[in-house]
Amino acid sequence: MNLCADMAIEHLVAHAKAGADLLEARDPWAERLAPDEYERFVLPSTKRLFAGLHGTGAATLYSAQGTSHLSAQMCLAGADVVGVDWRVPLEDMHARFPLQRLAGNLDPTLLLAPEGLLRQETRWMLE
Repeated sequence: MNLCADMAIEHLVAHAKAGADLLEARDPWAERLAPDEYERFVLPSTKRLFAGLHGTGAATLYSAQGTSHLSAQMCLAGADVVGVDWRVPLEDMHARFPLQRLAGNLDPTLLLAPEGLLRQETRWMLE
């Protein structure tokens, strides 16, 4: 896992040097882990990743779908912003982690909805 983190650091630092303002790390497998498994096997390397990206001048975003059960650990990973799955009530995340900057939370199926509904839901989410 540390090797993967080191490779991701090198890759994302190159993006920052090329002018990226935001560096995102996605974890497509995190939802399959129990909180203790995530904390033991993934969180140390994820912390290593974000520590390696500090100082690049770019903001960092950490996101994974289906991870409401890992919210506390994800907020400890060291990213500037944590992505919130659309199935997690945004107000709950904000209440639990008031100092954490959050992103996401819009149901992707709304992209197929009429524009008025999409705008309405987006405004509600931002409020």
